[in-house]
Amino acid sequence: RAKVQAVGGGDVSELKLKLDRIEDLVNRLSIAKAGNSAPSTSASPTRDYQDAGDPRPGDRLVSVQKADLSPGKLARFEFAERLVSMLGVDLDLRIAEGLPESALRGNAFRNSYAYDPSQKALHLHLKRLGSFGDVALVLLHAVSHVKANA
Repeated sequence: RAKVQAVGGGDVSELKLKLDRIEDLVNRLSIAKAGNSAPSTSASPTRDYQDAGDPRPGDRLVSVQKADLSPGKLARFEFAERLVSMLGVDLDLRIAEGLPESALRGNAFRNSYAYDPSQKALHLHLKRLGSFGDVALVLLHAVSHVKANA
């Protein structure tokens, strides 16, 4: 598999692979919604994208300060901040090591982020700072819900 390089020279192959999988999933769901049969797969189409078991929901929000992040997680959080800025969303991106149980049933990433509309604060779970691909995937998903008021 050829590596895809970002303008700054970073490897974005993992992100491209995840985006390709999402596109495939959306196509299969569109076909199924239209009443046609989607091509079956041996695995669940959303298996790679759900966080129902990890991270586990807690009983309250537990914030993490930016200064307390490791250098790698800090770089990924700063990437997330730039991504939010590029998307033109007015929100305060924050980090949490614990999120309360979400009421967002059917949302594949309900345990990976929490949005507080009164403060315009989006809390991204610390576990999602593991890779740039995970950051982008969850953040784009969350921002789409924020923009749609869902």
